[in-house]
Amino acid sequence: ANIYHNRAVELFGEPFPYAGQIIGVVEDDSWAIDNAYYNPVLKEVHFGRGKNSFYNLGRSASVIKHEWQHFITEELFGLGFQRGEGVAPEWEFDPEQYSDSDAMQEGLSDYFAGDDQNDPWMAPRLLKDGRAYLRNIDKDLSAANDWIEEMHYAGEVFGAALWDLRALLGSQETADLVFGTFDNYHPTAFQDFLGSMLRFDDRLPTGDNNILNGTPHFREIYTAFSLEHEFTGLSVQRALLSFDDDDEGASRGNGNGMIEPGER
Repeated sequence: ANIYHNRAVELFGEPFPYAGQIIGVVEDDSWAIDNAYYNPVLKEVHFGRGKNSFYNLGRSASVIKHEWQHFITEELFGLGFQRGEGVAPEWEFDPEQYSDSDAMQEGLSDYFAGDDQNDPWMAPRLLKDGRAYLRNIDKDLSAANDWIEEMHYAGEVFGAALWDLRALLGSQETADLVFGTFDNYHPTAFQDFLGSMLRFDDRLPTGDNNILNGTPHFREIYTAFSLEHEFTGLSVQRALLSFDDDDEGASRGNGNGMIEPGER
């Protein structure tokens, strides 16, 4: 787990606020024998030894990295778990009662664990029922048709879009875009994420800070999220046409899902 923590320093760069800090790791968690989870209050990752559904979760590299990424996403990206109102303690909740930020948290953990492993399968060969994996972000998942009202599987669609973006741009460039998007714009809803990523993309040295004439990686971002995974089928459909009011003279657009001259 701490090896992955050090990898995050390389991936996201300095300053990394927890570089070198040892985060708590709890093995053989008796409260969650058949589960693994991140405790955001104690800043610990917990792993059960497995019982009915899983073999030992603390021996799966992808599970360890997935849970560790929750910590990184919360502390470095500033994206915490909301998990509904009135739920205490924070990490005990019904996964079907989730917010967009919760699903993005799960998608980011699946993606960055897979990126580090160079393997899109989450928990390969860990299930006792013989399934090859728990989730897979290298699939033709559609936000319009394959959305499951459970945050891990909603996050799987988001992670799949990031995996496709990685195929188009590479690991480091995708990490830079994701981190820069959250660090600068702090999106907590899917409808904000794409617009935020495009705005950050246009602030790069190859951009001109004028989103109305496109961004350096508009084609790749739009292909990964909208064309490959149909995120425009959800509330995300407004993201590509929703920008700051400082774009003077721009209109809201004609609703065709494309940024065209004079639209914002």
